[in-house]
Amino acid sequence: MTRLGSDTYPPSRWPVGQTIITRHTLPWQIGTPPGLYTAQVGVGAVDETSGEFSGWDVLDAQGRPQRRTALADYVNLSRLVQPDGGPLPQDKNPVVDFFPIIGLRRVILPQTAFQPGDSLRLALLWQAGEYNLDDISLAFDLTDAAGETFRVGYSLTPSRRFNLPRWNPGEIVLGQYRLAVPPEAAPGPASLAVHLINVGAYDYDEVFPIGSVEILPTERNFTPPDALDMPLDADFSGQITLLGADCPAECTGGPGGSVELTLYWRADAPTDTAYTVFTHALGADETVQINADHAPPKPTTGWVPGEIIRDPVTLTLPAGLPPGNYPLEIGLYNATDPAFARLPLAGGQTRVLLPNPLHIK
Repeated sequence: MTRLGSDTYPPSRWPVGQTIITRHTLPWQIGTPPGLYTAQVGVGAVDETSGEFSGWDVLDAQGRPQRRTALADYVNLSRLVQPDGGPLPQDKNPVVDFFPIIGLRRVILPQTAFQPGDSLRLALLWQAGEYNLDDISLAFDLTDAAGETFRVGYSLTPSRRFNLPRWNPGEIVLGQYRLAVPPEAAPGPASLAVHLINVGAYDYDEVFPIGSVEILPTERNFTPPDALDMPLDADFSGQITLLGADCPAECTGGPGGSVELTLYWRADAPTDTAYTVFTHALGADETVQINADHAPPKPTTGWVPGEIIRDPVTLTLPAGLPPGNYPLEIGLYNATDPAFARLPLAGGQTRVLLPNPLHIK
């Protein structure tokens, strides 16, 4: 992540319509395997309090979000990226010592606290031993504070782009994994372990601890609201139901103000996709006048069947928004999918129009 523009010519000074050329250096991470990579570019803002980056959407002609990054170019990495000082020596204590086949030198956990259902990103720096003729598969376990163990991930090779027999002895190779924190995980400290599995000539399954994380407590509600301003019962593919919405003052507001909308969802079946909620106020030709896309209060991958999720949404009204009625469309999409694929309703539609529009007076 780099800053856009410079102190002397920040984006706030860029004239509308002008083409600006910026240059950025992207260092390769140690252990990155050779191969063809895509360079993706995203633009957004960093929250001053949390320091987290929030990417802005790439919109279509109607103002609907399509994705959050754009393809800049393809990059061909011709060789494995190694430390400047050469391969790390094997006599230093590894995290996992399975030499002379393989060893683990470093565990990289960018985040250590997770809600149930979160995606856990993990990177491991492996080192090749002298006898690495057979590929090794990996399995990852998480043991929660209650002592229950969950299988949270699997990889056919330590590095999915670079099979172990291609490694030279002593080389450092990066493996990157996305693990799933189970919705049922108990709150409190949890341990991570990796299995090294070979089902070839030498059949083994060796387990090694690689770190610990914290599972955050989560409140669950299974009681639906008594009454809603706009009851719906919209079934999204048997996985999630939009029970309805509340909107005070008949969803009325003025330019420059805001309107508070509350959505109520029910989880009907487990899902392995963390969906984003889209909430759009539509103008003429269904162009998006207000975009309030957001992640729900907890990831959909952490919802359990029967759970009711209250999802408050703030509709910020542009100062120049003309008076009138603006239909409100609601739905779910996969923000990690390049096409922002929507979760369809049981009838095949990909959105719900609320019975009451947003009224601007």
